[in-house]
Amino acid sequence: PGEASTQGFYSGVKHLPGIELPAGNLGLAVKGKAVGEAGEDNEESDFAFIGLVDSSAAHTVLNWEAAKLLGFAGPSDPRLAAAAKVLAASADGSAEEMPVTLARLSLCSAPEGVKPMLLSVTKEEWESTGGKGWYFEDLSGGDVCIEFGAVNVAIGNPLSLSVLADSKIGPFTGAAAIIGQDLLFQADRLVLNMKDSQVWLQPGEMKDATEM
Repeated sequence: PGEASTQGFYSGVKHLPGIELPAGNLGLAVKGKAVGEAGEDNEESDFAFIGLVDSSAAHTVLNWEAAKLLGFAGPSDPRLAAAAKVLAASADGSAEEMPVTLARLSLCSAPEGVKPMLLSVTKEEWESTGGKGWYFEDLSGGDVCIEFGAVNVAIGNPLSLSVLADSKIGPFTGAAAIIGQDLLFQADRLVLNMKDSQVWLQPGEMKDATEM
């Protein structure tokens, strides 16, 4: 019986190799699309961005660069004018009002050979003040992608993404998300190997949340 249950577990489990992030964090590639007012999905972005897996975070949060990939122009986008708002800690520690929108996200395995990219600086700038920041290029191309039920995501510059900053290289400037329990707990089984940046996930019943 034990062997049979083990075989059953592995037959339904998806392996998502991740990316080692600063401070021992684990990242996965993320793709997404906004859900329109009538409940229809907008076109999914072909560009995959980094998602920091945070099993202690209740909700998923996108930074503004990631929101742009989902089709939002920025904080003044008219589609966000009437959106529900949540108050959260921003990158500088102050309170920030973040709009909330319904989005359908996919968690994907990272492609091989992913390397961080540095913003261009002169030799003098580097020696004087360090780098201006870093980012990942398109992270699409992984072998496995799992689409989850739509969730209410906040959009802003959350304090929790500041762990990606480096004292010498500078802040993370690319598209990024905090992947919270609202996505992770849609899985029937979830194994996170933070040390080796590996995720095993058995998809569950993926249900869309009600828009806030």
